[in-house]
Amino acid sequence: MSVILTIASLVFGGYLYEPMWFDSGPYVVKAEQKEYATMEECRIDTHGTNDICVGDNPSVAYVLDKSVARKASGKMEYVACDYWAGCYIQE
Repeated sequence: MSVILTIASLVFGGYLYEPMWFDSGPYVVKAEQKEYATMEECRIDTHGTNDICVGDNPSVAYVLDKSVARKASGKMEYVACDYWAGCYIQE
């Protein structure tokens, strides 16, 4: 039991120390890594894109990482089965 608690506390402590180690999200910092003085400047510059602005002063723009971007799933086709909710098969 103490081993499990030790491992859990090490993982939680690592998350508190450096949360980016546990981040596997699809956003990365822009290549030029331009910092904006305010959030409004960042929002104006990234308007109409999928970019997000993080931070208040200074603000940094994050873009979608193409290598991590999720592909759309295939079409789901309903087939009758024994379950009460029905069954779906992905093509």
